[in-house]
Amino acid sequence: ENIITALNEAQRDGKEIAIVTDRITSPTTKKVLDDFVSKYPNTKIYSHSLVNDEQRRQAWLESYGTTEYPSIKFEDANVILSLDADFLGNEGNYIENMRKFTAKREVVGKTDFNRLYVAEGRMSATGMMADYRISISPSMQYEFVMALINELSKSGSTISLDTNSKSRIEKYSIPSFNKIGKEKISHLVNDLNANRGKAIVYAGDTLPKEVHAAVNLLNEVLGNTVLYDYTSLSKSLITQSTKEEISKLIDLMNNGKVGTVIHFDSNPVFTLPGDYGYTSALKKVNTVVTLTEE
Repeated sequence: ENIITALNEAQRDGKEIAIVTDRITSPTTKKVLDDFVSKYPNTKIYSHSLVNDEQRRQAWLESYGTTEYPSIKFEDANVILSLDADFLGNEGNYIENMRKFTAKREVVGKTDFNRLYVAEGRMSATGMMADYRISISPSMQYEFVMALINELSKSGSTISLDTNSKSRIEKYSIPSFNKIGKEKISHLVNDLNANRGKAIVYAGDTLPKEVHAAVNLLNEVLGNTVLYDYTSLSKSLITQSTKEEISKLIDLMNNGKVGTVIHFDSNPVFTLPGDYGYTSALKKVNTVVTLTEE
């Protein structure tokens, strides 16, 4: 009753009702939120997650015109290159990924099992399972992928690269990375080249958009897009709020223009950087509600 009263007062006084959510993937939950907005038109929904795949989505949008990216047919890959991606540990649909990966890892009576290359800056669960692990800083991943594109496009490409793209790619070379593991990198290049269309390069969620875009191009060059499973798309029904949108919310809170804040399965007091001032701004909101499954 107290919450309903607070919502009605906020709506009557023209103040914003802010709902701060974690990632929303359920159509039913999205329908509930839409119905809430219909009931209280002053509502604005903010999506914020400490760990998210927004960089991957934005790169996919630039490459293919949509933020909905496909799952990967890891079970059909002869060669996998993981770039700072703990896809077998705690990233993405890791349980499904593990099932798919191990389907081609059964070595008893077989000789066609897969090979896993991991290039990462920290030791991950996926890295511990690698056949070849290459230690590389996250800040060098873009240059590394571009060097792979340059090297592997020399042997042919399933797509045509324009002059501008070629000139950008030619600035990067594999030999410049030999100091971090010449033999391993040589194995990697040869394996990717020999398994065009039967390999996949996969970048982690923590890497920037430019790396994901470069990985998209590398997979196109190698014809690895046949391992994309478009029957299983990763959807996010509410777009991750930008830094600017979160900052604007905090300004509205500080200025007394937000009547009610509802934390829906989220904890921005913990997940937002302290210098945002979210905690202190929250104290200036009349009613704060937390709804969580935990």
